[in-house]
Amino acid sequence: MGGTHVVAAFDQNGAGIFIEDISRHCAIDKLIGTCIKEGIAISENVLVTSSRQTHALMIPP
Repeated sequence: MGGTHVVAAFDQNGAGIFIEDISRHCAIDKLIGTCIKEGIAISENVLVTSSRQTHALMIPP
């Protein structure tokens, strides 16, 4: 009965990676890990999420 959060990273050509998880924090972490494992330059992609984002997720420590 619950929902999931979806995050995606899209490059300039519109190619994307989609990750789904019950936690928005974990979904973003999984997306970043997948990009690193597949050699995808995170700085050259746009992050899209289905959930609201907190200050802690948007500002690096």
